Amino acid sequence: MKKSNKNRFHRKRRIRRSPLWLMAAAAVLLSLFVLGSPKAKAQREDSEKYYTSIIVEEGESLWSIARTYAPAYSDLQAYIDELARMNALTPEGKLRKGQSLIISYYQ
Repeated sequence: MKKSNKNRFHRKRRIRRSPLWLMAAAAVLLSLFVLGSPKAKAQREDSEKYYTSIIVEEGESLWSIARTYAPAYSDLQAYIDELARMNALTPEGKLRKGQSLIISYYQ
């Protein structure tokens, strides 16, 4: 008995994806990640940056201060780096109770 050539005609077709399509999708995702969402951009443009000083409380760190004062749409690490730069600290630096810090905030 001869084998049927049926399988030869029912092979699954491979779908070729265009590298251009994949690069375009990657560019869109990257731009959304880097630039932020349109809503976040509108919020940044509508708000103004202000500066004030605070007194460090017992147990506070740059991370806890950043969670309190950083805008909801911002990168916490970037905000911590900004606080460290403004106050001549290292991002990992220990804060002391009673220490005065200059912080930025948006309204």
